[in-house]
Amino acid sequence: MSLRSLRAKLVLWTIAPLGMIAAIDVGVAYHSAMRTASLVQERQLMGSARMIAEQVRYVDGALVTTIPPAALELFASSEQLEHPDHVYYRVSAPDGTLLSGYFEMATPGKKVVPETHVYFDTALRGETVHAVAFSQPVLASQSSASVLIEVGQTQHARDALARAIWQRSVQEQLLTLAAATLLIVVALRYSLAPLLALRDRVRRRAPGALEPLETGEVPNELKPLVDAINDYTLRLGRYITEHDRFIGDASHQLRTPLTVFNTQVTYALRQTDVAEKDRALRTLRQGLRGSIRLVNQLLAYTEVDEKTANRSALVPVDLCTVARHVLEELALLSQEKSIDLGFECDQPRMLVMGTEHTLTILLNNLVDNALRYTPEGGSVTIRVRHGVDGGVQLVVEDNGPGIAPADRDKVFERFFRLHGEDTPGCGLGLAIVREIAANCRAEITLSAPNRGTGLVVMVGFPAIAQ
Repeated sequence: MSLRSLRAKLVLWTIAPLGMIAAIDVGVAYHSAMRTASLVQERQLMGSARMIAEQVRYVDGALVTTIPPAALELFASSEQLEHPDHVYYRVSAPDGTLLSGYFEMATPGKKVVPETHVYFDTALRGETVHAVAFSQPVLASQSSASVLIEVGQTQHARDALARAIWQRSVQEQLLTLAAATLLIVVALRYSLAPLLALRDRVRRRAPGALEPLETGEVPNELKPLVDAINDYTLRLGRYITEHDRFIGDASHQLRTPLTVFNTQVTYALRQTDVAEKDRALRTLRQGLRGSIRLVNQLLAYTEVDEKTANRSALVPVDLCTVARHVLEELALLSQEKSIDLGFECDQPRMLVMGTEHTLTILLNNLVDNALRYTPEGGSVTIRVRHGVDGGVQLVVEDNGPGIAPADRDKVFERFFRLHGEDTPGCGLGLAIVREIAANCRAEITLSAPNRGTGLVVMVGFPAIAQ
């Protein structure tokens, strides 16, 4: 299974803690095995020391002892060790005299109270020896004197027993971990079955199918995901419907002028009079200019629709500089109609969040609309001023025919024209402005001037967060 697989990750993150716990338990088991083996050895040592102590007695006033074979046979191991253990013993009289055993065997280093024992480690003949020292009062003794019995054994058998106990524990841990892994894999297979079933349902859907997924049999943990998919599908369906409507409207807007062009070209070709032919061609040129503007507006709308989807690309832009550039581009149009084109700015720099390109399109559409609808000899004024709460306001005011209050919401719809097909323009300018303003979190309001007729378009940009 790939680590990119959810199943593999779940297995890994489930088994990894179990493996860590098993590793810790293996370490604990090793120390437990050592304690168990040491306890077994110490009981053997103590048992051997008591057997020897029972054989110490006075004979004719002298202490004598006999080492019973059973005392040493306690240490016999059923395993064939590579290095057999050695057993050492020493029996000392109350005065410390050696009665029996190995004289080089060390004493525990401290006094042993009668009827008690002490375990200690020592070295003998190059090996570590674990030993017990047991103090035993002598039977039939006229005094309270006690003999000291010491029995020691090397560590090979103890270590072998500890390893055997530890290895068995490790084997049990590995078998438990393997069984847990198998059970987890099987459980995950059945637990992920609803997710795989949901995948198969999505795969079986026909291309273009946008109906929501049913959540009846979906586990509770997957319902938020299915709800998110259904919400996205709903928004996608709305977008596709809007896109199809836009394509249909654009096709209708292009089909009508193309039909007129064909009629005008046919009419011009039939004319033999040069003046009449020129008049038809001028009419055709005027229609072509309008169609070119329509195509440019369509391209601008689709471009703005794509770019405004990414608000993370917004940066501080000087709106005064953008306005000056737009006015320079449209100065010729204002001169052709003898329109007084004015510009006012509260400060040399007025920053708003946006992109220079989209703000240029916004201003171009607002000013171009004002110039086209304002009659000859009129006036159009652009103002960039301080707004409320530290924001910036862009105001485009003209003295044209204006827009009735009942139509001010409709003019933002695509391809809407106030007076039908005879109105100049293509009905996309304010729709484009609305898209750009919404992306910049700006608000648009339409109103009439305080005096006379005309239209005032105000775009309020929020303050830039510091």
